[in-house]
Amino acid sequence: MSRGEITPFKLLGFATELSLETISDTAPKNIVFGGRPTPLPTKATIEAIELCDTSLYIGTSDGHLLQYALQYTSVSDDKVLTGSLRTKKYLGIGRRKVHAIIAAPVEAKLAVLCDYAVKVYHAETLEAASESIAKPVFPVACFCADRHVQSPLPVTFAKRRVLACGHLGDGLRVEKEIPLPNGALMMVQHGPRICAADREHYKLINTATGEIVTLFPYDLNLQRPVAAVTEDGDYLVVTATHKGQGLGLFVSSTGEPIHGTLEWSAIPLSLAFQFPYVVALLANNTIEIHNVFGQELVQVLSLPEHFKAQFMREATFGMDVAGLGTIRIVIANAETLLTLCMQPLDAQIGALLDMHKVAKAVALAEQAMQHEDPDGDDSIKSAKLEALYQRAGFIYVRDTLFQEAFELFQKGRVDPRLILSLFPGISGYDRTSARDPTVEKWLEEFGTIDIIVRDSIIRDYPDADDETIQSFGEALVGNAKEMLERYLRYARTHDLGSNRLEEIDTALLKMYSDSSRKDIYQLLEGENHCNFEQSVAYLQKTQRFYALSLLYKSTGHEEEALDIWTSLVSNEKHDPDFPGIPLIVDYLALKDSRDLILKYSKWVLEKDPIIGVQLFTNSASSSFTDEEVFERLRPYGNVAIKSYLEYLINVQGKSEANLHTALAKLYISDVTDTSQEELARIHQEYHSQTPRPSFRSFLTPRVDVTSIAYRRLLVFLSESTHYDAADLEVVLTDKSELYAAKAILSMKGNKHIQALRILALELEDHRSVEMFCLAAGDRKTVLLIELFRIYLSSGREDLAVYAAHLLSTYTTEFNVREILDTIPDEWPLELLERFLMSTISGTIHERRQSQIVRALARGEHLKSHAHLIVETQSLPSIPIPLQGVTCVVCGKNLSDTRFSRLLSGDIVHVHCSGRREKGQAP
Repeated sequence: MSRGEITPFKLLGFATELSLETISDTAPKNIVFGGRPTPLPTKATIEAIELCDTSLYIGTSDGHLLQYALQYTSVSDDKVLTGSLRTKKYLGIGRRKVHAIIAAPVEAKLAVLCDYAVKVYHAETLEAASESIAKPVFPVACFCADRHVQSPLPVTFAKRRVLACGHLGDGLRVEKEIPLPNGALMMVQHGPRICAADREHYKLINTATGEIVTLFPYDLNLQRPVAAVTEDGDYLVVTATHKGQGLGLFVSSTGEPIHGTLEWSAIPLSLAFQFPYVVALLANNTIEIHNVFGQELVQVLSLPEHFKAQFMREATFGMDVAGLGTIRIVIANAETLLTLCMQPLDAQIGALLDMHKVAKAVALAEQAMQHEDPDGDDSIKSAKLEALYQRAGFIYVRDTLFQEAFELFQKGRVDPRLILSLFPGISGYDRTSARDPTVEKWLEEFGTIDIIVRDSIIRDYPDADDETIQSFGEALVGNAKEMLERYLRYARTHDLGSNRLEEIDTALLKMYSDSSRKDIYQLLEGENHCNFEQSVAYLQKTQRFYALSLLYKSTGHEEEALDIWTSLVSNEKHDPDFPGIPLIVDYLALKDSRDLILKYSKWVLEKDPIIGVQLFTNSASSSFTDEEVFERLRPYGNVAIKSYLEYLINVQGKSEANLHTALAKLYISDVTDTSQEELARIHQEYHSQTPRPSFRSFLTPRVDVTSIAYRRLLVFLSESTHYDAADLEVVLTDKSELYAAKAILSMKGNKHIQALRILALELEDHRSVEMFCLAAGDRKTVLLIELFRIYLSSGREDLAVYAAHLLSTYTTEFNVREILDTIPDEWPLELLERFLMSTISGTIHERRQSQIVRALARGEHLKSHAHLIVETQSLPSIPIPLQGVTCVVCGKNLSDTRFSRLLSGDIVHVHCSGRREKGQAP
């Protein structure tokens, strides 16, 4: 394959001599001899061009309009255009040059600008249209049309200070005018927007709203204004530098800068756009062609020396040349023409692929797809683009660019079996045929990935030695397999493997097996479609026994899977990924098969009794009674039984006393089975702690076996309420070091004093014994006093400090007089200082509090007395008759000034008020 550059355009000559009129010009006057000017014969020149399909229209400098019928031919090795003159029309306006021609193909009309007037002619006969349907427009400096609309053709005319907007169809209609103060020298149009240039600035004009946006200035002394409509209604305008270089600026239809900036080696005289290329005719007689999307220069054409180009014209309707391309651009000098023929985009893309310029080919194809008719069949477009991606991807494979190939395979939705065909050691299936005959041919030529890699290394490193070739080859083959694996995973999850899952999954299993990666387990543990025979053979070959067992399990061959697992546990087979016996237990429990559990339980319990118990605890059914389980566990010792008891109590929440008592005894055995020296050492370390924590707190961080077992025993005894405490006390009778356990059992048996003695005197866990007293509720005071007495009666001087601590901390719980009588005389005052200070402080506090209460009561009494006096004084006076008053109770006269009055108003003696009549109240 050639590695050169493609040339999108080919320059074609125009072999026909144009029928240009000979005109006379006036020669300069002979100054020396004073002769008369003599006429010199000259030919008219080409001033305007329009190409519409196979018709070429030429406007001349002497006011003629010529129509040629074009055809493509080959002259020797040169490919040229020839033309036959159909019609030649003198416009009848004198020898005025024709400035511009615009064709309306649908209506077969021509709009011709000559002598500042635009007139309409019939395209076939070049006869002028009737002014009743196409009235001439004048004075016109320039005019333009929107070539993206075929019928009627929107046209705009630049007059001196206005724009005239209309349509060219069967006739010419001017529909409105827009003020344009500075006029226009040049215009191009797309939709309602026009890019124009006056003598100083480029500007955008919205013909729908009349809005004018000034873009940027240019220097008319350096260049003539040039612009072109590019893709999607954007504009490219030309500016020049003082060094004679041209710059192209892209602007959107709203005037915003977009894309990048084009640079030309000289100032452009004309611009044309033929998707996706910008074609510029430069002042140095060359043509430069850029891609509008990336702005890269793709081609430079040098015009013949004898051909001095004057302008370039973009056709309204291009001419298709079979086997060559499309002609839409015509270049003119004074007397003849050249044309640019662009290869079809498909041919350009194919050429780029042939040259291995894959990135450019893909970019061009995607650009072409965007440009295609939006109303076309999307499925056809997608299929066309996917076919290109497939071809491009396999080219990358041939060049060993596997990452790039993977990305294109994704876009092209390549059948994974095509890629697998390059890896015969992995595929295991016959290769499927490619839909693209080119890809099919390549796959036949490529051979295997090893051959591709070897050929690539020899091609790129012809002088490499065998060691280098082998090293590079292994690395590249590894990259190829990584690409294949990634694509297979992608195809598996993106609707590319619906009919190919067996091939995909089997290939992935083989690749995972070769690489010793754990992805194989994720594949086998999930839903998979691996070919059973191929997979079994491959896994046995690579000794991936654990993966093989998972394959058996996923396909219902559970006996084979269990056989492999047992052989792995027994070291008959080896696989470092095998998780061990727990896998067997979990699987059997999940299967919940009594027969399977009975078959394998003995073997599992012999290997690991604790894990073996899970066969009965993890099973979802209740096919085994507790008695059956205990019977099967008994030969394997206390460890298995203890594990099952823990399951019954802690998980199932059973509360039978015999189960709790049995578990407690096993916990006691765990502690006592260790050496007595170890227990003694633990207590010795505990007693050496300063300050000394509770015994359980002391055991918590320790990791030795005895401490862990002892802590587990204490926790169970503290939290369980269902065991037989008396039975356990018997068990602990001769266990001299298990003081903490004995204390808990004494508490559970309501033997509080005994518990206090054990904790305080034997275990010497002063923090726990104190907390026990405080948690006793109503018995708190009694227990604190009893604990104090235990400390005193022990006769140990080291416990005096704990007795004093009780007095100073819980002073209110003790009767001071009784306590002072029991305190030994030999105690130093410092030991009782806190207790005495607290007692005295409390006594003073009580005394002052009682004084305050009495004072408050006395004040309340005075307030009540004062209130009574006030109320008494407010009572009305009682009139006493002269003859006196008789007591209604005793009937005697009142002789005392003190008396009482009943609610009824009757007067009685004070001492009779207590014997008043029933129903009356004072």
